[in-house]
Amino acid sequence: MDVTNSILSTSPEGLNAITGLADATEHLPQIMAFQMIRLYVVILMAPVFCRLMKFFFHK
Repeated sequence: MDVTNSILSTSPEGLNAITGLADATEHLPQIMAFQMIRLYVVILMAPVFCRLMKFFFHK
């Protein structure tokens, strides 16, 4: 994968904007897979992160 597709795969921008930009390349499935993994990791790790913050900074 080249540099442009790598940047599109890990970009924290909107998913619809990335899909529009990546549609011009042949690596669209790979880019969308990276974006979906990133999205699910953020959604699944947010509660864990909040509990850790509450545990460490609870007064």
